[in-house]
Amino acid sequence: MGEIAPIKTWTSKRTNNSWFTTTIRSMVRLKNKMFNKFRKVKTPTAWTNYKNIKNEVTNAIHTEKRTHLEYVLKAHKKDSKMLWRKLIELGIHKKTFHSILPDKLNNPDKINNFFWSFRAWKCLIGSWWIFIPIHY
Repeated sequence: MGEIAPIKTWTSKRTNNSWFTTTIRSMVRLKNKMFNKFRKVKTPTAWTNYKNIKNEVTNAIHTEKRTHLEYVLKAHKKDSKMLWRKLIELGIHKKTFHSILPDKLNNPDKINNFFWSFRAWKCLIGSWWIFIPIHY
């Protein structure tokens, strides 16, 4: 089989998105059709139509996700084991932690040493305290 046609493996990105209703699916298809129409005719009207439907689809998706999450939370509020299972299925709970700080700010000792590397004079000018650094 690999000689005639290449063997390709792929991973399905579809998960159990119970919030993704048939209405949302049809709206996404309409959005894609509007985008393809814009690509063919390239008029400002077609672009405006596409952007409007895209915004409607985005709002509908946010609403459906929020409604589904509220339903899950209410349905399993007394059973914490099932609640956490559902939250993990929805991808809301992640077990890994990623720092959002840049590498140069991840070391508190370096930051502290930077500020201790110089001293400052404190001067009151009017009602404001001004710090004038003195480097050693």
